[in-house]
Amino acid sequence: MGLRIGAWRLVIPLTAAQPRAGTRPPEKKVEMYSVTGRNEERKSLAVKVRIVSLEHPELEDLGVTQNVSSLGLQAVVRKRWLANEPVLVESPSGELRTRGWIVYCRPGNGKEFTVGLRLLVPQRQWIRKVVAAVLH
Repeated sequence: MGLRIGAWRLVIPLTAAQPRAGTRPPEKKVEMYSVTGRNEERKSLAVKVRIVSLEHPELEDLGVTQNVSSLGLQAVVRKRWLANEPVLVESPSGELRTRGWIVYCRPGNGKEFTVGLRLLVPQRQWIRKVVAAVLH
């Protein structure tokens, strides 16, 4: 099997990516993520947070989370933030103090905004402590 070019015959081998005609390619397992692109479920939780810009330290905001995971959170804040803004996120108790960045900022009710933050380092211990404290 091959293609003749002049006196030469060009043979192109079939690879796994090129199944033979009339056959189905082998099925592959694919990890599925949620429609939102998240691979970890968020918990609905209201916790106070302070957000400080790492590029402009004079810019800071206080807010309350709407949902949290070890990888990120969504909070209602007073100021408009730019996407990809690197920030410091901390809880008033000091248990959470980590860096992250603003993923989105959407207008909320009145003069409030809803921001989505991605944390640079997963904060599993903080989430467990906060959830345990709220449940007790």
